[in-house]
This record gives sequence, structure tokens and C-alpha cells, in this order.
Amino acid sequence: ARTGLFARTLGSLALVYDDPEITAAERLRYDACLILPENEVPSRLPDGWVRRTVGGGQYAVARHRGPHETLSAVYVALLGHWLPHRGVELEDVPVIEVYLNTPDETPPEELETEVCVQIR
Repeated sequence: ARTGLFARTLGSLALVYDDPEITAAERLRYDACLILPENEVPSRLPDGWVRRTVGGGQYAVARHRGPHETLSAVYVALLGHWLPHRGVELEDVPVIEVYLNTPDETPPEELETEVCVQIR
């Protein structure tokens, strides 16, 4: 909040690098991201912040409605069932979780999240 960047954000997302079914909880990697207009990104970011650019391409997207704690069901459906039966290959990039609303303003059962997996 001290940076003033929250006031300029277009939304938020997460880059999810690891599968909690395979990776121990203490080793899971996750980048919490603010979506900013290109001309709003400061040339010098606060300490500990890094700039990430999400590439274009083709994505399989599943929408989840409900608490973030139940997002794993979407991962199982998308990555465990839907995609394997389509014969598509995944790109070696993080999964993107796009948060369409916020827990500060939305009851848990009404939270909406898109899980985006880049495919070849």
C-alpha cells in the first residue's frame, strides 16, 4: 500500500509454479501479482518486488466460483481429466490464477477465479 501501486491496479493474479500433490508445502512457489497498465509500472520497483510479463499464446481456462481453498477441484478437473482427454501438451510455464473479485469485497462462496493453463 505504501507504494501507491494498489490504486493503479487493473486486477490481481498469481503465478503458480508447483503442484501441491508433488511438492512439499514448505517448497511451494507462488508469485502474487498486481496487473498494471504498461505505462504505470515504475522504473524502480520497491525492494523485494520483481517485474513479470505473462506471455501470450493459447490457454485452457476453467472458472471457479467459491472459496480459494477449494480451487484444487478445478485443477483436478482441468489438468487431471479434461486436458488429458484432449491430447494437448502443456507449455512449461506457471499456471495463472486470475482473481476476478477480492475476498475483501466478496463473500467466499461468490469469489470467482480463472485457472489458466498454457497449451501448445
